[in-house]
Amino acid sequence: MDPDLSLVIGILLAGLAIPGVLAALVDRRVPKLPVVMAAGGAYLIYRAVTTLPGGFSWPDVPNAFIDVIARVIT
Repeated sequence: MDPDLSLVIGILLAGLAIPGVLAALVDRRVPKLPVVMAAGGAYLIYRAVTTLPGGFSWPDVPNAFIDVIARVIT
């Protein structure tokens, strides 16, 4: 998997897990699925950063999103 795609999917998974964790904590339930999603997102982000030579810098993250969206559209 391409490092850009891995980074974008990881950020989206981790971002979608945050509301689930908060909702489960408010309802006093165990947040099983959100924790799995956050762990998967963290793994994909880690894999993207370690796979790309030199890693990602903060300005590269929006470019990765644009690159992935452009690949999906075309």
